Amino acid sequence: MIWNVDNVLVLSAHTDDMEVGAGATVRLLVESGANVRSVVFSDCRKSVDTSKHPIDILRKECEAAAKHMGIKDLTIYELPVRDFPARRQEILETIYGLRRDEDYDLVLTTWVGDLHQDHRVVAEETFRAFMKTDVSVLSYEIAGNSPGFTPEVYVPLTEEQVN
Repeated sequence: MIWNVDNVLVLSAHTDDMEVGAGATVRLLVESGANVRSVVFSDCRKSVDTSKHPIDILRKECEAAAKHMGIKDLTIYELPVRDFPARRQEILETIYGLRRDEDYDLVLTTWVGDLHQDHRVVAEETFRAFMKTDVSVLSYEIAGNSPGFTPEVYVPLTEEQVN
């Protein structure tokens, strides 16, 4: 599949959302020559079992995944997980700032019907920030969190790409 986009913004609540929900699509976008900027709102340190792992393990895994996919522009914020509804305005203002900084052709974000409150807030604020623009916004599914999600865009993958 050839993408006709130059600048892509991928917005995720947590350090594994984009990889799980749109990793192959993002990899294909990078391979097609698109400049992909990935923004993650939480490093999820509250979720780390520090008796087994270093506090920054999820950040490091996210950085490694971004490098593997060819993403050169990754920002990971430190908002506490499960606290996004109380920080909705801060998230919206961050997304507005991203929109002002760059002209994006495509934005990928979580789905507004996602059951996880953090995913839902990021999706809602993404659509709010990009409404009344000519930017295409697509939602990706986080399996297990998105009953009722009906995809409208399918990205075909080869077995090699899946691996």
